[in-house]
Amino acid sequence: MKNLSRIWLCLILASVLFVNCKGDKKNEPAQEKPIVEKPLKFTTPLGKEFTISEPSEKNLNLYEETKKKYESNPEDVEAIIWYGRRTAYLGRYDDAISIYSEGMEKFSDEPRLYRHRGHRYISIRKFDEAITDFEKAAELIEGTENEIEPDGMPNEQNIPVRTLHGNIWYHLGLAYYLKHDYKKAYAAYLKCRESGELPDNIVSS
Repeated sequence: MKNLSRIWLCLILASVLFVNCKGDKKNEPAQEKPIVEKPLKFTTPLGKEFTISEPSEKNLNLYEETKKKYESNPEDVEAIIWYGRRTAYLGRYDDAISIYSEGMEKFSDEPRLYRHRGHRYISIRKFDEAITDFEKAAELIEGTENEIEPDGMPNEQNIPVRTLHGNIWYHLGLAYYLKHDYKKAYAAYLKCRESGELPDNIVSS
């Protein structure tokens, strides 16, 4: 009888220890997934594979800042745009496209969202989707005042040299060019040239 009692006592203690061990594991902090999985690669429609270079510590820090701003106020269109831009600067183009797409559900008439998503469609060689976005952006800016577009990666003087209208027409022209639609590319570049007097508009177009 004594031996049987000891066996039951051992079994109870073992089960308590097992439950405690499982509980400790539950309380362990989950390991965060790295921001950028290395190496980050994508394959073009022609089957060519590209490896995206590792982002700088500065860009990683800027990404974290914009992510926090977005998470604290996901209804702010500026926060959405910059979260998408900083994500794209890490080479995470598909993630950036998803961010802009979600933003469009809230701000369907915001041309900047179409402009930036179109840019990243070019990055992953989806030219038809890019053209659709830039044509929509061009439609939305019709009759509106042009504006300077802040640079995500500023020049040495930290002076923005590009405009929203100029960027839309430039990238639309580029997407047409890459589709070998040179007539439409030419028309878009003329629009880019007419969009402003900044040297960047003139030279790029």
